Amino acid sequence: MQIEIVNRCPHGVTLIDSEGRPRTYEQVGPAVRIETEAGPAVGVASGVPIHAPSRITGITNLPPKRDGTVIVVSKIAAMEIARQLPERDDVVYPGSAPDEKAVRSGDARRRVLGVTRLVRATE
Repeated sequence: MQIEIVNRCPHGVTLIDSEGRPRTYEQVGPAVRIETEAGPAVGVASGVPIHAPSRITGITNLPPKRDGTVIVVSKIAAMEIARQLPERDDVVYPGSAPDEKAVRSGDARRRVLGVTRLVRATE
């Protein structure tokens, strides 16, 4: 069965298959976002306020689950979705960490050119 990939990241995602062939999935629909509320100020350093961590207040733009489809979102969104909605096994993120074998540029910036895997977040 062919799995449909729907990219809901705020940018294109390039997947590179086992043969080294890239395929870019452009964003479809609004990006899935995590809504936050800033934490209270807890101090000041060199005139700049230090705040407690932001509090997550919601998830926006997550489409309903569809059989045969995976939704690609940012890693932080995938982690929060896994925490709040563990039944959403259709949500994945691009595996771009060094141990996930992302393909990177050879320059000093080491930009991610594409990923060789998608990762399912789990709580």
